[in-house]
Amino acid sequence: MKKTYVFLLSLLICETVFSQTDWIWFHNDFGYNFPSDTILAVTSYDYSDEPTIAGTANGLVAFDDASFTIYDTSNSILLDNKINCLSYYTSFFPVESQWIGTGKGICKWNFSSEWQCYTTQNSPLPNDSITAITLGNSLGGIWIGTVNGLVHFDEDSTWTIYDTDNSGLPSNKVQCLLFVGNGLYVGTDKGLAFFNDSVWYVKNTFNSGLPSDDITAVSMWSGKLWIGTRSSGACDSSFTTNEWKYFNTTNGLSSDSITIIKSDFFNPGTWAMELLIGTMGGGMCFINYSETITRIVNEVENTSFRNVYDASTNIPYGGWGQEKWTATEKGILFSASYAGISQVNSESLQVSAFFDGNILNVDYFSDKSEPIMFKISDAIGRSLLTGNILSQIGSRQLQIQLSQLPTQVYFLTIETPTNKGTVKVVKPY
Repeated sequence: MKKTYVFLLSLLICETVFSQTDWIWFHNDFGYNFPSDTILAVTSYDYSDEPTIAGTANGLVAFDDASFTIYDTSNSILLDNKINCLSYYTSFFPVESQWIGTGKGICKWNFSSEWQCYTTQNSPLPNDSITAITLGNSLGGIWIGTVNGLVHFDEDSTWTIYDTDNSGLPSNKVQCLLFVGNGLYVGTDKGLAFFNDSVWYVKNTFNSGLPSDDITAVSMWSGKLWIGTRSSGACDSSFTTNEWKYFNTTNGLSSDSITIIKSDFFNPGTWAMELLIGTMGGGMCFINYSETITRIVNEVENTSFRNVYDASTNIPYGGWGQEKWTATEKGILFSASYAGISQVNSESLQVSAFFDGNILNVDYFSDKSEPIMFKISDAIGRSLLTGNILSQIGSRQLQIQLSQLPTQVYFLTIETPTNKGTVKVVKPY
């Protein structure tokens, strides 16, 4: 059976004013009971009620509205408990499945009970060690990076293998993938390739301004391609003008070993998007549109971390704002910026809640006169405050003084004899 743990994360958001949390930890020291605090991959989806997925060194964790569930080789057909990578797809349409890469093959999961797994024994995969996954966008299907070639699978029956013998790949060791427009960028240990369905282009230290051929991360942001390397920092380039700009420890980067580059992290302090650069040994750095390093984060809540393996952002289901998830060796770092009223609606009870400084304002409408129980909990379900009121028919407002609570995500549960709902609220700075 699957392992499910109580963990409140829910519901709808409608537009008002931005509020936000600082970074907070999801890890075992705070009582989460994850299979491992080493989070190697994380994926969350825009406008989706599908769970946020975290791949750990010892199992898969799925966060849904009210719990987190652990999957491993003992309760699923996962091929290995160490999760190397996860698929991600930006779309307004429902996400149908999650692809999971391990060192022993790749699995497709429908977020429920259906699993399909592929290895070198039951498919044309050139190697079982999966290093990167991306869905095909304009080129269709799914693209899989391995340590021995690039794979395209149309999810029906057709597998196409690309290697140094039959394509323009500079190396069979694929380390990262990125779709941009009509083409696919492929980072390898011997340069960066671009494939547009018929033609291959390769950039390396001999024909471009790349600081190294060992490419570990690639992202598109602010009209430029951003490239991370294993030991020579990061750079950006417009390619059309062949102009290059470099970021490394000599000009402010916290480490020259780049693991992930993720665009469009919202900074509510400046109301602007920033670029996240995750490193080995130096935590994470943020860069603004002026290409200035604005901040380095390597300690949160008195817990230091050095390695950032992955990052993901999503616009919450039904709302406006941004949730940010960062995978580290100490757990998941979470932060949220909400354009801010959380609300729940049913036939007989409508509730919305938002913080104004230290005051939690709860507006509710009931078509019945009945007792209402409210509870405020933290992110792991610990009850912090409870109370009871007698509801009258019509619209009412409740104000709760919460000056004793720090900036964080909280959950307000409203329960009547006939209804129950939970809304997520963020206490701002």
